[in-house]
Amino acid sequence: MSSKHQVLLAVEQMEDRCTPSAVLADARTHMPLDWDGSNAAQVRSREDAPDMKSAARVRAPRGHVIPIFMNFSCFGDATTMKASAEGTGVLGPWTAEGRLDSVRIDPVADRGDFRGAITVVTANGDQLFVSFTTQWRLSTGKGTETIRVTGGTGQYAGAIGHGIAACTITFDPATSTIRCNCVGVGFLILPRR
Repeated sequence: MSSKHQVLLAVEQMEDRCTPSAVLADARTHMPLDWDGSNAAQVRSREDAPDMKSAARVRAPRGHVIPIFMNFSCFGDATTMKASAEGTGVLGPWTAEGRLDSVRIDPVADRGDFRGAITVVTANGDQLFVSFTTQWRLSTGKGTETIRVTGGTGQYAGAIGHGIAACTITFDPATSTIRCNCVGVGFLILPRR
């Protein structure tokens, strides 16, 4: 039986910075609660679980949940379909290399989007495998990037997670390149060892 509940991550603009919108307020009510598929129940907000009885029926994650903050810049080349990024956050300083799977620029609709996958390498050499989808308005350069962690190596072996970032994005039609600067939040779930 499938649940109508979904995970909802959001970033709110507050003054000159982006901050988590409730995702970290009470992680038990905003994070997926069972990742092995045996219990599809997930909680979207406190309104979806108004009493402790309904919340008590859902199991806690089978792993260690790490809230993350991300500050990164990215680069993509629509000609070679290569992608790269570098940033800082809970992982410490990191770099990433990967690919773009698709790039669409639609000046009439004032919209751009790209998607792909990268391998994030931390300072100690551990890796995270990440897929991403990015959308933005060409006229303002403002957009969002959704991030999905699908695994890793070293201390991140078996990691899963999600994140969302607010981005400023530029596309140079002369060189078919994309640059972004992003700030975001999310979470990693590391398996218990």
